Amino acid sequence: MDKSSSEIDEIAVPLEGLDWHQFRRQLNAEKPDSEKSTSDPLRKIVIGPCKGESMVASGWHGNNSIVLDGDLGDYCLSHFHGVEADVRGNIGHCGAQAIQSGSIIIRGHAADALAAYGAGGLVAVYGNAGKRAALALDGADVLVRGSVGSQAAYAMRSGSLIIGGTAGPELGKGMLGGVIYIRGESASVAEHLHEVRMREPDRMRLALILLKAGVKSTGREFRVLRPDA
Repeated sequence: MDKSSSEIDEIAVPLEGLDWHQFRRQLNAEKPDSEKSTSDPLRKIVIGPCKGESMVASGWHGNNSIVLDGDLGDYCLSHFHGVEADVRGNIGHCGAQAIQSGSIIIRGHAADALAAYGAGGLVAVYGNAGKRAALALDGADVLVRGSVGSQAAYAMRSGSLIIGGTAGPELGKGMLGGVIYIRGESASVAEHLHEVRMREPDRMRLALILLKAGVKSTGREFRVLRPDA
């Protein structure tokens, strides 16, 4: 019997011994989007167990969703351009760096420089994030349900950083644009960063991001911080 388009193929891929670059090339060598049929089933690729390896799923792009089962090392899921990724563990330094599109859900904690230079898409961390979260963010949305370390949103240019807990010192240092939504307090805030009134566009944007990240909240308890115009 042929599979319907609503079915999803699940493919298990052991990470041990995997030549990641060759695996990625094989996926990218498949027929181009122009030749794909709408009846082609979506695929979920489950990779693991992950034991702190670095560069896993770096440069990922395509219409396959991936699950990374375990803890990831540094520079994983960098330059992500795809549908979605689900990390069932923690992620190391520079996780989701320069994300371009799609969504990355991290169910554990994230180390330093989460989603640095992210230009699009969503990165959501269910735990805490280290220092310089959303470093030089340039259009992506970053949600940390827990707390963030020092210098979060450093040199941020555009996009959104949502902090469900507290923030370390120097929040928004060098921030040029974008918006920070924060529920807790910050040890210190950059001088050019100011709290502004939560307006309807902010409320709608925040609610949509929370919904996409699977967080049940109206966002009413958050405050809005923006840099000087």
